[in-house]
Amino acid sequence: AGGPAGSGLFSSGLSPRAVAVDQATHHVYVSDTPNGVVDEFSAAGNYVSKMVAPGTFEPVFIAVSQASGDVYVGNENYQQKDVAL
Repeated sequence: AGGPAGSGLFSSGLSPRAVAVDQATHHVYVSDTPNGVVDEFSAAGNYVSKMVAPGTFEPVFIAVSQASGDVYVGNENYQQKDVAL
């Protein structure tokens, strides 16, 4: 069963479109494209938080800068990259 947007629970039958790992913290970022959020999980797999952007947000690409820890998210709806955190 799925959960509300940003709850760390994905709708059944849906797969994440992107996953990235912060090598410094070992946090995992997972796109929840249908709900328009990127969920963050700890190294232990616990839900930490969600990232959202104003307007229509369809996260399809995630990258973490290993130098700064910034998280970059590609937004399919606008074909642009946003710094989400």
